[in-house]
Amino acid sequence: MAGSTTWLKWLAGLFSSLKPAPAPGTHESYLEELRVGGLLDKERRKPPGQRDEELVHALRVDYRRRQLKNRQAKAGMLARSAASFEHPSARECCAAARWVWARMAASYRARHAYYCQHIEQIKVELAAAEARRQPVLVAQPALHLDLPAALQQPPPRVDMCSVCGRWIEQMELAEQGYQISQALWGMLEPAADPPDPRASLQIVAQPGNGSS
Repeated sequence: MAGSTTWLKWLAGLFSSLKPAPAPGTHESYLEELRVGGLLDKERRKPPGQRDEELVHALRVDYRRRQLKNRQAKAGMLARSAASFEHPSARECCAAARWVWARMAASYRARHAYYCQHIEQIKVELAAAEARRQPVLVAQPALHLDLPAALQQPPPRVDMCSVCGRWIEQMELAEQGYQISQALWGMLEPAADPPDPRASLQIVAQPGNGSS
């Protein structure tokens, strides 16, 4: 009965997917990914005699496909954010503006590279799921800032306007989230999902406005 209940939940989600699917990278799309992942985890935890292997296979493939689309969307957003700081159209708002824009661009590029590494591993996971075999570890996501000397020492905060100061604070929190995820990933078993740094504060910043 428990197995049939899980099947019904998954089928209900499948039928609901016949409606216009939420765009990858949106909050709704991440919720769908989490829903399918929860069903997969629940079925996998059952004893071998009670586990529905066909359902595990279907959920595993569905989960990896959703995960791949969401991470690709996130990587695209990070790349666009980096480009917006590399070629800002706004006037310089403070004495530290050029340093802030360059530092933000470097941060977004590093975070984009992190997601690209994650995407490569998910592709392996998806191929393994479709082939009904165990995946191998090909990429361990890591945040590499590799800052040039000019960006390693920040200017005095007094030289930053409130918007630039807020961008830097949020950037530092986001980078800390990635580094924590990287440390946790090292404690997981091979081919396990790296913790998602989206759990940390990450707000998309764009030059010339008050968001970050």
